[in-house]
Amino acid sequence: MHEYTLRELCEKCGVTRRAVQWYERHGLVESCGKTERLYLLYDDRAVDKVKRIKALQNYGFSISEISEYFGKKPGEQKNMLLSKLNKLKEQRRQINSFIKEIEKTVGK
Repeated sequence: MHEYTLRELCEKCGVTRRAVQWYERHGLVESCGKTERLYLLYDDRAVDKVKRIKALQNYGFSISEISEYFGKKPGEQKNMLLSKLNKLKEQRRQINSFIKEIEKTVGK
């Protein structure tokens, strides 16, 4: 298993230091140790978790919903994702309706 510094973790996952620190404050991610210079180290599990957190945020989940998500069993996680999927589809339907209205208004 590899170990990464905070900087390396951020680069690998495409997130900021503040994001990882925020995840840590909310108990979503934790370091696996420290270097001789006391830099925090993260393992491959942390990398996977940060990537998953980032994906869930992109889907519209809040930090509290993400905390709840990770506390659930796989079947319950699937239900949360399905619920979010339905909400996103409804939002898309509404946006498409707004686009049509605007296009009609401007004569496109």
